[in-house]
Amino acid sequence: MKQKFIFSILLLLGSYTIAFAQFSFTPNVGICISDISNTRNSHDYISYNFGVGIDYHFNRWGIRSGLFLKEKGTYNMEGAINIDEYPVNTDLVTMDAKLMYMQLPVLASYRLPIYDHVAVQLNVGPYVAYGLKGKYNLQRMDGEYGISSSPFDRIIFETESYGKKDLSSFTKWDWGINAGVEMSVYRFNIGVSYEMGLKDLSSHFPIKYDGKQQNRSWNMYVGFTI
Repeated sequence: MKQKFIFSILLLLGSYTIAFAQFSFTPNVGICISDISNTRNSHDYISYNFGVGIDYHFNRWGIRSGLFLKEKGTYNMEGAINIDEYPVNTDLVTMDAKLMYMQLPVLASYRLPIYDHVAVQLNVGPYVAYGLKGKYNLQRMDGEYGISSSPFDRIIFETESYGKKDLSSFTKWDWGINAGVEMSVYRFNIGVSYEMGLKDLSSHFPIKYDGKQQNRSWNMYVGFTI
């Protein structure tokens, strides 16, 4: 009898939740301006992002998630190659890196209506991403050697002085914090967000740098809620 009563209460609460929750789906597309932290002389990489956002609202509060394809990276990182046998500042190299991720955010959201059919929404929370593919170019400044491959494969090359070398690849998993603001007018949306990666991109980054090398990016996008 007690179990039936508890089940009835849970069923009632579930029905109440479904009745008052509001789902919405928003395909969006935009640009991503990214860099890698603690690198030298690097330039922002401008690429694309697109996907489908899912909002689950209870009144003004809610949860935002979805799946997004994003390309991050940077251009023209400079420094000494990170090989233990090499003296400091020997073998100066440049490196470009492009990293494509499938990304899943789980954000707390707060929606504030400001006029009829016009609202502002604040979003903040974690994200997790998985590297699908990408490309890097690493080249010695004097042109003695250069390599190009996927950043998620091990970096293998050979020099006359030190022979064959095998460096760690970039890790496929990434996670961090996402915070953003969005304005909606009727069903049209425009927004901006900042993402700060919290995971090191590699256990042994190809270039010697102080600090941790992590993803950083600004995202600007437009969408339409269906």
